[in-house]
Amino acid sequence: MKTVLMTAFEPFGGETINPSWEAVRALEGKQISGATIVIRQLPVVFSDVLNVLNQALEEVKPDAILSVGQAGGRSDITVERIGIRFCTKSIAAYNVGCRPA
Repeated sequence: MKTVLMTAFEPFGGETINPSWEAVRALEGKQISGATIVIRQLPVVFSDVLNVLNQALEEVKPDAILSVGQAGGRSDITVERIGIRFCTKSIAAYNVGCRPA
């Protein structure tokens, strides 16, 4: 059976929930189209997120990965097509204040 790793982020920016995580965690262990869903919550801490993701990849050895997140200001579900290493000081999204250089 195939395995799909789904990830979403913990709450950030002073919020108590992250809707993307709430949606993903409801799928833990479900079987969809012949694939078992395994979930992991990612920290919103730059110094930790890659370690947590790499550990999940080693443990789960997924056939596919689907990462889900929330984007403030969007009213529809959208697919991210481009990843940009961008950081702005105006976003209070960093849970321990560590930001990339």
